Parts: sequence; structure tokens; C-alpha cells
Amino acid sequence: MIKRIFAMALGVGLWAVFPSFAAIYQFSTEVDNTITTGDISITLDEYELDDYNNLIPYRDGKVVMPGQIVSKIVRITNESEPAWIRAKAEFMSKDGIDGLGVNMLDVVNGWIYRSGYYYYTQPVDTGKDIIFFRQVQVPSTWDVSYSEKGFSIDVTAQAVQAVQFEPDFESDDPWFGIPIETCIHTDHELYQAGRNSEFAVVFENGSEGFIKIGDDFFKDFGAMMPGETMEDSFILGNQFFQTIGIGFRTEIPDGQSAEALKLLSDLILTITRGDEILYSGPLHADALKGGIMLAPSMKKGMEQTITYSIYMPEELQNASAMQQAKVRWIFSTEYTRTSGGGGGGSRDRDPNPPDTENRSNVPGPEADSASETPGPAIQDMISIAEAINQAIHNTLPKTGDESIRVGVFLTAMFASGSGILLLRSRSRKHKGGQKE
Repeated sequence: MIKRIFAMALGVGLWAVFPSFAAIYQFSTEVDNTITTGDISITLDEYELDDYNNLIPYRDGKVVMPGQIVSKIVRITNESEPAWIRAKAEFMSKDGIDGLGVNMLDVVNGWIYRSGYYYYTQPVDTGKDIIFFRQVQVPSTWDVSYSEKGFSIDVTAQAVQAVQFEPDFESDDPWFGIPIETCIHTDHELYQAGRNSEFAVVFENGSEGFIKIGDDFFKDFGAMMPGETMEDSFILGNQFFQTIGIGFRTEIPDGQSAEALKLLSDLILTITRGDEILYSGPLHADALKGGIMLAPSMKKGMEQTITYSIYMPEELQNASAMQQAKVRWIFSTEYTRTSGGGGGGSRDRDPNPPDTENRSNVPGPEADSASETPGPAIQDMISIAEAINQAIHNTLPKTGDESIRVGVFLTAMFASGSGILLLRSRSRKHKGGQKE
């Protein structure tokens, strides 16, 4: 038996395990949302009719006679959100005039009297006005003893939101004893909500990342009022060929007032996917900053409807009115791409790639994985192996009656940027078809 062992030998058979490289790709998109709260504000004006029946501002200091009907028109205008309105007329006299009372007022239709107040029985829309009374009738029973005496009428109007509030006009207290605060705003910019906007967040492909539809997911919300819940939804989708998970978190933009930040902490956000509640809690919360998973596993072509609602607690009062608070919604995903592994190129190729005609300059997984040529490091390794093979082949003996079979195993291991190359071979001599 003749046995030759070579320290380095490379034969005709070559099997190589090339290194694989993996990279984690992360993508995100942002949507800045603005939540707006409304306000309740009314104005009260007094007018009279002149001799030509024209409406003019009311003039105080009139001299009246018993039984006279005095033109005095009290008009209440709603300057802000829809509201219920009530009014009270108080008669006062420094001269001790008796018999003064609301029976002297010509109150128009639509009001009912309950426990000192007149309540208007219909909500008043934004920008609309209503008339409380038009005339004051001096009692005809007054005689000369009332001469040189005077009286005044002090009219007060109050309003409460129409949203999430329904008075009980059969009760002596139709507004249930609700406390009435003074309006703290003089100017009102009415917020106009959008109508039936479409919102979506779709992961399109590995290079373009997310495609979003809609720049403010709260734009269909009107101005929120205490006790009100606003609800909407958006489509969450994946058009990338890999299965991905899509997460969600929030950020609070800088530069907001303390009142706005408090409002964000008071508002309650609820996010649901189907019947599953993914989050329910303050709009400004650490849990949302840390992030939640909206869809842990979305295959290509999958879409899900995510519903979100915002509730403004009914105990919030005028300090929360006329606020604009901002919150940033961030959607994110990540996936792993591998390349190499003996075949060269990328392993995250779409098994059913789209038509790439005229897309040679478009970045993306298709472009990244178009080449099957091994990387430079692998090519250098192959070149070295081929050179060693040729050198050893030239030194092998040529006997004419024997054949040499050489098995070669090439393993490449990479760690911390360095390489170890192990070459090993065995040869056996065959003669006459019998091993020796």
C-alpha cells in the first residue's frame, strides 16, 4: 500500500462554505396630530326700535309713563360651540318701587321659566342669535306717587355646552345644578373639522419604507368638549414580501404650554384592532413613549383596520377650553436581510418580483439582489484556492498507471474581521482496481 499525505493539496473537487452577512433595516414614519378643544362663549346686546322701526342700540335714562310699552330688545349670540342658553332678568330700584317683576317682560316664544331663570328649549348653533324679550310694559296701576322714581333691569345670560348634555325641562332645575364658570377667552377661532378623510400607513418595500396617507389623523375631529368621545380609524398594511411587525409609539413635540401638556395627560386614548384593545390610557403616557405593537406579524398583502378614539373627561372645565395640543405618532418596523451563503447576492429577494422593466435605477430589494456575483472577499479567497490547486497539481507524480483522487474541504470562518483558512486533503493510490 502506498499512501501519500500532503500538507496542502487541492484536487479537482472543491466545496466551499462562504460567509453570510446579515443586516437589520429599520424604518419609521411620523404623523403630527393636533387635538383642539372648544369653548362656550355668548354675548348679550340690547337694542330698541326708533320712530322709523329701525334697530338701534338701546339708550338708558328713559322717562316712562304708567302703562307705557318700552322697546327694549335683548339679543343673545352664540360665539362658539353649540350651547344651551338660559337668561335671568332682575329688577332693581333704589327708590323702593314695588311690583317689579318678570311679568313686565314680553318674552318671545321658545323660553320656559324655571326657578328664577328662563331656559331656551333648543340648543343654539355656532354664530346664531336668539331674542330673550322685546318689550317692557310699565304697570298701568302706577300713579303719581311713582313720579321721579326709577328702576333698572339687569339681564344675565349663561350657556352650557350642547354636546353630551341634555337638560330636563320638566325639572325645577333643568341644568342639574351644574356650576357656571366665567368664559376666560374673548377671541374665538372656530375649528373646522375635515370630512371623511382616508388615513393609512402601509409598508411598501425595503427601500422606500412606509407610505402614509393623511398628514393629521385627528383632522376629522371637531373641537372637543368635556364628556365627548371622538373616534376614527386607519388602514395598516404591508406590501413588502417579507412578514414584518409594525409598532407604534408617541412623542410630545416641544414648545407647548403647560395647559396643553396637562390636556394631553387628561385625554384618554383607546386603540383597538378588531375586538382587541391594544392600549387604553392617557394620550401623554410613558407606556406610549415606550411603544406598543400594532401588528406583530403581517404577511405581504395583509391589511388591518386600527380604530382609535379620544375621550375628554366630563369634569374638565374652562381651563381646558380653547387649547391646541400636539402629539406625534410614530410607526416603525424592522427586518433582517442576509447575503452570501454560497449563492451570492441577497437572500431577501421577493419570490414573485414585480416587473422591473425601466426600474434599473430604482433602489430596493430587487436592485440589491440583482447580481449573483460573490463579493470581493469571496472572489479573493477563490483565486487563492485556485492558485494553490494549480501549484500542487504540477508537483504530483505522473505514473501513468495510477489515478489520484483528492477530496478537498474548504471552510471559511470569520470573526472580528479576521479569517482562518483550513485546507485539508487526502489521496489514495489505486492500481488494477484494487486499493492498496
